[in-house]
Amino acid sequence: MDTSCFIMTEDNIRFHINALKKIAVADGRFSESEQRFIEEVAGIYCSAIPGLDPFVLMESTITDEEYAQNLEKLASFQSRARLLLKDLISLGHIDGNYSDPEKKLVREIGGKMNIPEDVIGKLEAAVEDLLKATSALNAVLYS
Repeated sequence: MDTSCFIMTEDNIRFHINALKKIAVADGRFSESEQRFIEEVAGIYCSAIPGLDPFVLMESTITDEEYAQNLEKLASFQSRARLLLKDLISLGHIDGNYSDPEKKLVREIGGKMNIPEDVIGKLEAAVEDLLKATSALNAVLYS
């Protein structure tokens, strides 16, 4: 397992948010639930850096070159790369339909970060299990 230290910087957060935005539009729609999910993730990560505004970050973009460089850099930090994929897969499910274009983009991104196909499949299954468990828990809590 990867035990190297990955320090979250403003640029890393900007990349993470931009990767999420790519998944959000992969199926041709950008739903309100996808927008809220990305805002929540931005808020969580921005809380680690004083003064970083998640809404400003949401509006920022990165170049294709910066995007490719970040994917390449994450290949050296497999636990961080897998966390990104978990967020991308979770976002893909947020509208109730983890579509083929979203799955394809997740695999493309995973491949660029040297994440084996079987690991991507395990992450997808784990996210689905987590969503089912959360739904079952909410049904018990709020029924």
